[in-house]
Amino acid sequence: LAAIDPARGADSAAAGASAADMRERQHAIRLLGSIDHPSAIGAVGELAMKLSDGKADPSVALEIYEAAMNAKESAPRAMVEKVGTNAKRPPGFSTALLLKGGDPARGKSVFLHHEAAQCVRCHTIGNVGGTAGPNLSLVASRATPEQIVESITEPNAVIVQGFGQASAMPEMTQLLRPADVRDLAAYLSTLFDPTVGPAEAAPAIAAGGASPAPTSSPLAPAPGPRSSTGFELVLSADIIPLLGLLALLIPLAIIAGAFAIAKRNGGLS
Repeated sequence: LAAIDPARGADSAAAGASAADMRERQHAIRLLGSIDHPSAIGAVGELAMKLSDGKADPSVALEIYEAAMNAKESAPRAMVEKVGTNAKRPPGFSTALLLKGGDPARGKSVFLHHEAAQCVRCHTIGNVGGTAGPNLSLVASRATPEQIVESITEPNAVIVQGFGQASAMPEMTQLLRPADVRDLAAYLSTLFDPTVGPAEAAPAIAAGGASPAPTSSPLAPAPGPRSSTGFELVLSADIIPLLGLLALLIPLAIIAGAFAIAKRNGGLS
C-alpha cells in the first residue's frame, strides 16, 4: 500500500504506531521511516519529539530513533541524536534504545546461529556452548537487563573474576545491529533461577551522568585459551609474592635433596 499510495500508507502506518500489540507498533514505525511523504515525515517528527522528551514507549524507542535518523529532514535527527549516544559506543547502541522491546526468540537465534558474533563458541547456556567465557545459563539472576546490555556493547567495561584482566570478546557493536543486541539482551534477561528471580535493578547513575564503578560482568571472557575443565590460576596481587618465594625455595630443595642422596651413597665424606 505504501508503494502504491504513499499518503494512505503513511496514514495506515501512523495509526499502527499506536496499536496495542508491540510488534505491530514496531513494524508500523519502521514502515513510517521508509515512506517518502509529508504525512509520514510529520508522524516521524512527532514520535522523535516524544522520544527526545522521554515520553515515548521504551519498547519502540529504537524504531523511532532509526526512523528519525533516516529522515530527509534534519529536525527529527537533531531531536533523537542524544538519545542514541553513549560515549563508549557507536551511535544507536545506547541502553535507552536497547533495554526494552527485544524479541527473546530472535535473541536465542542470535546466540546460537549468528555467524559473525558466534556467542555460542565462548558461552554456555544449558548444555550447549563453549567455556572460554562465563556460563550464561542463569545470567539474569546475577545481572540486571541494564548490565546485560552494557556487557554486550562494552565487553571491557567489567570482567568476571577468574576471567583475566582484559576481554577477548569481540566488539559486538561491529558485528551486530542494534536490533540484534536488543533481541540478544531480551533473551539473556529470561535466563534466571526461578528460586532466586531476576537480579535487582542497577544502582542509579550518579549526578553528572557518571556510571557507578564496575564490579563484575556477566559476559566478558579472558584472552587466550582456557582448559576444558574450566579451572585456571588467577594471578592476583596476593599470589604473585608467593610464586616468587616458591621460585626461590624449589631450587634450594632440589640441591638439598641431591646432597642428601649423595651423602647416603657415600659420594660425600
